[in-house]
Amino acid sequence: MFTTAPAIGLPRTIAPGVEWLGDCLISELKGSPIHIHHSIYLIHGGEQVLMIDTGRPTAFEAMLPEVEQILDGRKVDWILPTHPEVNHAANFERWMRRYPEARLVGDLRDFHLFYPEYEDRFVRRPVGSTLDLGRGYRIKFHEAPLKDLPSTQWFFEESQRIMFVADGFAYSHGHIDSPDGEGEAATHAPGECGLFAHELDHDVTDDQVAFIIRSALYWTRFVDLGQLFERVKAQLNEAGVKMIAPAHGNVIADLDAVMPRMEAAHNTMTPVA
Repeated sequence: MFTTAPAIGLPRTIAPGVEWLGDCLISELKGSPIHIHHSIYLIHGGEQVLMIDTGRPTAFEAMLPEVEQILDGRKVDWILPTHPEVNHAANFERWMRRYPEARLVGDLRDFHLFYPEYEDRFVRRPVGSTLDLGRGYRIKFHEAPLKDLPSTQWFFEESQRIMFVADGFAYSHGHIDSPDGEGEAATHAPGECGLFAHELDHDVTDDQVAFIIRSALYWTRFVDLGQLFERVKAQLNEAGVKMIAPAHGNVIADLDAVMPRMEAAHNTMTPVA
């Protein structure tokens, strides 16, 4: 059973022109409350604004004033769902109605089946293509080695060197109890949701990584994640990634400090014989 909570510390500017927003679902791991990010990102290009993922449907009303405050009169030009799943794409119709000139972009192979009335605003972009937002801000569409649907894509913003990885590098994060056991502090370490991964006062644990992988990426139990992670690292190195922005986890801004821990956690996932 899940409940929801605001992501304390968000919205947050993670790089020039790049904003991190969202909320958290609360679940339980080994008897302790944990939070799971449901993040969206806004990129202010020199000429156009891109929204990556759309947020959970029940979070739309809370996110709308935050988005519009950040935009400060600008409009969303592009909406880019990482994949057609409720937590990532279900609000796209609301955002399209709010911003009637916005277009949906990405691997949109199934979207016309659900919303044919918006198909004239769909722009399909395969892996390897780019989207220019102006003044050096440009998105390159990448294959997603860690994905839960065939159409999942990753996106690399070239000016700030950020890879947006959808369900890749997902992990939960734990919380402390308040002294009286009541209120928001009972399930929320102060500011933890809005911290970069290296700013947490604890390392990412194997359990936190496994909790998401086993839930969202079922196929990973049948493969050698050690070998798969080598492919992921090669892809990140080739692109020159400096920051990783996942949908379900703290932003990774210090790859040298965090990535070895993430790799070790992935390597603990034993394939099914």
